[in-house]
Amino acid sequence: MPEIYSLASQKGGVGKTSCTLALATGLAQKGKRVLLIDVDPQANSSKVLLADYMADIKPNDTLYNTIIKRGPLPLHKTQYENLTIVPSHIFLSDTDLELANALDNRAARLKNQLDQIKDNYDYIFLDCPPSLGLLTINAFTASDYVLVVTSYGYFELDSTIQISRVINQVKEEYKLNTKLTIKGFIFNLADHTANSRETLALLKDRYQGFVFETQIPRNIAVKNSAFNKTDIYSYDKASPAAIAFTRLMQEIFNV
Repeated sequence: MPEIYSLASQKGGVGKTSCTLALATGLAQKGKRVLLIDVDPQANSSKVLLADYMADIKPNDTLYNTIIKRGPLPLHKTQYENLTIVPSHIFLSDTDLELANALDNRAARLKNQLDQIKDNYDYIFLDCPPSLGLLTINAFTASDYVLVVTSYGYFELDSTIQISRVINQVKEEYKLNTKLTIKGFIFNLADHTANSRETLALLKDRYQGFVFETQIPRNIAVKNSAFNKTDIYSYDKASPAAIAFTRLMQEIFNV
């Protein structure tokens, strides 16, 4: 059975997509069959992994086909042998409005289609938008686990409370996915400042036992690798971020 992870954050700018790409490409390069579903209308994961994204990808070639049109998940090969992607589209930014009067179980549209293909993969990652609307709820409904990505700062720490509340609603209040579990909190963009150390200490105190020991440092190689449309390991395997992501994969997935 595959393991399905939503990577989520209610606060933008914490490097959620960078973490998703690093974990997905890293596991693919270790021989695991990986599917990345880009649930974020900004489509940043899609733009990195699909060279022809800007020129050739139409709405029905993306997750829009599933969330709005209720069709199959459009699967696209990437430059990585073991990594497949379902790209996103800016049109998905209107999902809450488009589905306001939907009569079906609108929160399960992604899950219903993913259930038909998930056994073809070892790991499935859902790159969630930095908001807690229907797209994120669709992702949580389809997932086994949530990896919460956060960084230092008051608003970043406060956002973890909000996302924990939504996870609890999906699990307990709405009964959309009673098995959904927070796998842990990834502390990203770490540096040597007092603010970073204090935020991490507060995070560990609030979520005892759920904060991964591996911290991902702030590192220009992450942005440079995305700009060059490649993974952090191929771009610079000796960079602090690549070394940290390798440790994080070992910590989370034992690989």
